[in-house]
Amino acid sequence: WPPGSSLLVDRRSSVRSIADSSLLIGWNRHVTGRSYEEPLSEKSPDISRKVFTTSIIASVTCSVSVIFLIGLCILFRIQIVLLYRSITGVDETIGDGKEYDAYLSFESSSTYESNERHFAFHTLAPILENCFGYKLFIFERDVVPGGALVDDMNSFLEKSRRLIVILNKSFTSCKAMYELESGLHKAMVERKIKVILIEFTPLSEQGFQLESLQLLKMKNRVKWKGNKSSPLNSEFWKKMQYLMPVKPIKLRDSSLELKAMQTTDDEKV
Repeated sequence: WPPGSSLLVDRRSSVRSIADSSLLIGWNRHVTGRSYEEPLSEKSPDISRKVFTTSIIASVTCSVSVIFLIGLCILFRIQIVLLYRSITGVDETIGDGKEYDAYLSFESSSTYESNERHFAFHTLAPILENCFGYKLFIFERDVVPGGALVDDMNSFLEKSRRLIVILNKSFTSCKAMYELESGLHKAMVERKIKVILIEFTPLSEQGFQLESLQLLKMKNRVKWKGNKSSPLNSEFWKKMQYLMPVKPIKLRDSSLELKAMQTTDDEKV
């Protein structure tokens, strides 16, 4: 070779097998009398059985906890929603152009002091209005006699955010049926109002069956269970608040709870 020139040779070497204990040792490779260190990468150890078991247990525990929390949220969804509303103070009634929170419909033609009428005037309306601060429309109470019946009902239904229907065995009068059918039409077709059904007597005992009534979701139905439903913290009143328009609620007169219980006793007499 000419003086001062050099020859570069590139040759790869491979190791077919090596013991694990040798991985921690530094290795030298000699080429033409010159040497340099070329440490081999250390082999990563396998996951130990203890770490694997711990990971599996942690994963299962987290999954069960998530499922449990979801179950609690579903079970107590009404209480959670009511708590959220009370904390945030949300009011969906502002600027909606409605005058009443609910239009109350019930059978009142059978007897002047029927159980349903007594329940509507002495239990449901006083508690919703005086305890929870809702504004209800009751045809017999709020309309001056002499106007066109159908026009008046349609007008006030348009002004209401909810239609509350108290269902009972004698729900057969033309007025009550018209209110129910009009409300169901506005709820299912026009989407202008939401219907709340109060089962004063079980639906299985009703003397009539409307197909549209069966289409209403179960979540829109509330069952009145007498004395069990009287306390303001009962499932009945919580679900009523849940289904009513969202607005800040302030408990005003808790003494009405006692009157509601007395009314329930009177209904049984």
